[in-house]
Amino acid sequence: MARSVSYAELVGGRYFNVTLAWNGKIGNPLYAPGKAKPKDPKDYKLVGQPIKRQDIAPKVFARQDFCTDIKVPGMVHGRMIRPAVAGAVPVNVDESSIKEIPGARVVWNQGFLGVAADKEWDAIKAARELKVTWSNPAPPFPDQASLYDHIRKAPVRKSETEGKPVGDVDAALKNAVRVIEAEYEWPFQSHASMGPACAVVDIKGDQVTVWTGSQKPHFTRDGVAKILGVSTDKVRGIWTLGPGSYGRNDAGDCAMDAACWPTRSAGRCAYNICAIRPPAGIRRRRLRSIAPALRSTRPAR
Repeated sequence: MARSVSYAELVGGRYFNVTLAWNGKIGNPLYAPGKAKPKDPKDYKLVGQPIKRQDIAPKVFARQDFCTDIKVPGMVHGRMIRPAVAGAVPVNVDESSIKEIPGARVVWNQGFLGVAADKEWDAIKAARELKVTWSNPAPPFPDQASLYDHIRKAPVRKSETEGKPVGDVDAALKNAVRVIEAEYEWPFQSHASMGPACAVVDIKGDQVTVWTGSQKPHFTRDGVAKILGVSTDKVRGIWTLGPGSYGRNDAGDCAMDAACWPTRSAGRCAYNICAIRPPAGIRRRRLRSIAPALRSTRPAR
């Protein structure tokens, strides 16, 4: 049986009595250094022990609920439509190509293109069958054969040295008996999720609830609030297990797409689910691997 305890209960009415020099920022820029006295190792009860992972079995035996399992009464299911090449935008959409699918409709505003339906399978079928003519942009990425030369010639955007320098590298090399030089190249590894991103946005009056697999639900909340034009205190972000927190899932772009639907579509759209399918062409032609949740209005980099 699962048990829980609050931070207040753990503190037990006591004080940490540790002064933190907070830099006044939140999120990734937050920096609050402080010194605390660690517990004596002889008093450890959990550290160093072979603690079982309680989350493994439900995943292995398909009993774990993910963001895709969130259900909201009256929810509309959506699928974003992505181009095969980054930078392409829809120039023509044949809405009649999905007229035989019950309740399927198109949501199209400039580079934002998707389909919605009352049933998820109908949304999936509509995404597969919708006929779209895309623009023909210039190749957005360098040829793979010249990728490393492109990187070497790219301008330096930022340079910084961390830590305290020790010694004089130039002097050491100058006085060395023998200097061995070598150059290594290795392929970019996929920094991507194991499945498509998903998010649910539930809008009731001026109150918004977001279910997201992002590893930064607080930033997802801020983005959804900005898109919907409400204050952040009106948006509640709930972290729900997703397919991973890498690439675009890190920022919760899928939730941004879901939030866009009420502002770009008509009809019953207070509840939205937005699952992203990866553009196959982009996966073959990019400098960095990016998760499937690529914004159609912003080419992947």
